[in-house]
Amino acid sequence: MSTFSEASIPAQIGRFRIVEKIGEGAMGTVYKAMDTLIHRPVAIKTIRLDVEKSSEKYQEVCQRFYHEARASAILAHPNIVTLYDLGDHEGVPFLAMELIDGKTLATYMSADTTLDKRQVCEILAQVGSALDFAHEKGIIHRDIKPGNIMIDKTGKVKVMDFGIAKMMDSTSTRTGTFVGTPSYISPEQASEGKVDHRCDLFSLAVMAFELLTNEKPFQGSTIPNLLYKIVFENPIRPRGLDRLGTTLQDWDKVFLRALAKDPEKRFQRAAEFVAAIRLHILHETQSFTPLVTSTGDSISPTALLQVPTRTQLLSTSQAPPPREVTARLPESTSYPLQGTGRAPALPGASVAPPAADADRVAITSRSKVISLALLLVLAGVLGFLIIRMYNPDWGWPAGGAPIAVSLRIESEPPGAQVLLDGTPANATTPATLPLTSTDEVVKTVTLRKPCYKDYSSPVRLQRNHEPPPIAAVLEPVPVQIEVRTTPAGARLSLDGDKRKVLQSPATISLDCGTTHKLSIEHAGFKSFVQDIDPASVVSPLIVELEPVGAPGSIEIMATYEYRIYSGSSMLKEASNRSSLQLAPGNYRLRFTNKAILLNLTIPVQVSSNRTQTIELPRVGTLKGVSTMPENCEVCLDGTLCDYAPIGTLYLVEGRHTVTGKWPDGRTKTIEITIQAGGVIDRIFLQP
Repeated sequence: MSTFSEASIPAQIGRFRIVEKIGEGAMGTVYKAMDTLIHRPVAIKTIRLDVEKSSEKYQEVCQRFYHEARASAILAHPNIVTLYDLGDHEGVPFLAMELIDGKTLATYMSADTTLDKRQVCEILAQVGSALDFAHEKGIIHRDIKPGNIMIDKTGKVKVMDFGIAKMMDSTSTRTGTFVGTPSYISPEQASEGKVDHRCDLFSLAVMAFELLTNEKPFQGSTIPNLLYKIVFENPIRPRGLDRLGTTLQDWDKVFLRALAKDPEKRFQRAAEFVAAIRLHILHETQSFTPLVTSTGDSISPTALLQVPTRTQLLSTSQAPPPREVTARLPESTSYPLQGTGRAPALPGASVAPPAADADRVAITSRSKVISLALLLVLAGVLGFLIIRMYNPDWGWPAGGAPIAVSLRIESEPPGAQVLLDGTPANATTPATLPLTSTDEVVKTVTLRKPCYKDYSSPVRLQRNHEPPPIAAVLEPVPVQIEVRTTPAGARLSLDGDKRKVLQSPATISLDCGTTHKLSIEHAGFKSFVQDIDPASVVSPLIVELEPVGAPGSIEIMATYEYRIYSGSSMLKEASNRSSLQLAPGNYRLRFTNKAILLNLTIPVQVSSNRTQTIELPRVGTLKGVSTMPENCEVCLDGTLCDYAPIGTLYLVEGRHTVTGKWPDGRTKTIEITIQAGGVIDRIFLQP
């Protein structure tokens, strides 16, 4: 057996003989293989775990990985790739899955293959069926995208990698990361919030948007900019809806809900989303009237709602005409009628007229019905016209004729997004906005632009009155962002102004209309400089600083507990002898212990791969403090305070102050010197 590595193709993985490599991605490599036990072709996917094999966490991660894989194995559904087996080969986990003879949906899209809206709906229906089934089992995909959708040669859709995204999430050792493909993730994934099955429905809606319009609903030049738009902005307005045979109003009924930021406002099941596309995009209407076949068998109403297969959608052949069914009497039987030479009437049955007479009766009856219907329609039209002559508003819904007016909107500066009652109106200033209503109402127009305060104005819709134009002057507001660094305690400066230096984590204010330069410096780390656009920056801004070189060591010697600070950041809490690893650079380390009055700052220069020793001061003994009168507060060095009399104290060597404060305002301060291992008898204070 060959050695398994990313650079070479193994001859065998477990009991599976490798045939060829068929794909490779961020999660691992996919091979076509043969199961040597039952001689079945399979797809083998090796999983690349983001954990060092030599670390203690590796076994824990593997167990979590296998747990998620076993959970996904319960998904037996015709639109989900079946998981056959899992195992470990030379320290690399792998999955054995159903081998699909087909291509991914991403391959079709990259090849500029045009799918009409009914083909798209068929694909979405099959993907949605798989998602609803998995969600009922408590399993979330987390990475729905065209690359995870397979279409075999018969047109059947298969969803791949169920549960793999969560498996990969459990192996991540980096902070500030998410699992998923940026263009298709939900707002809660982008903001690292609570994730449930509705994140899959958001991703399905993004994919549907792209399949129908050839555009992604959220577009950004960088990943941070893209994530900002997913979390905070509405989807783009699609172009070419006339090609789909739908309107922007119908489009918004589907996609503004499907792509809502709040999961509670989205469709809660994929089937609801697909049904909305059928109703508002395909304009399909459902009929529930049972049909009867030529054989007399009734068709169930549910059969009319069956999703057509891809083969049916692509077929151009016409269905054969229905068979003509004619009932005949036996030719050998005759029924002459009484007195007329015709057949007698059967007992209990009515006598049908001859064929010619029956036709005349049917035509006469039909003519009477048609004439009566025309008279009723004519009477209704005349009545409506007479009523409208005296009451023009009669007959319109909501109390009157529809109101249709135009509103001119301008802003300074221009380019503000226009919202109507909180909903994007697909317009930016300057714009002329058409407004319609079935009744006189007040609507709220809001103008929104990054770096400016929202501007809102009420607009009253009245019949025969054009609303006055809106001319808004937008008020600029600074953008507040939080900056975090790893490690903390870095010095932050904006636009080279060294007079206003902050220490991370910190919140900085950015004036709009210009790009700012943020500089970050930290001892032992490389300087970091980044241009920031207030209109697109994402808060918090997290920066991981790069060390200058290998760390150095500091050995601390003491006989008591202490804390170590660098600036305002606590580096360590230790006792007696301890060591500290720091990146190369100059530091001012502060050692504190309030109980023994230790507050010592020592400048330290750390060099790579070098160790230096710091010995903290030793302690001496003060046998107590008494006062006259006793109702006195005693403070040592202004920080350690108690009421007299005070018992034995152990203090760090050096000079200290002892101050007595009596209720009448009198004070007394003396200085004492504590020597290492020395003892000072009880001190007596009086005003």
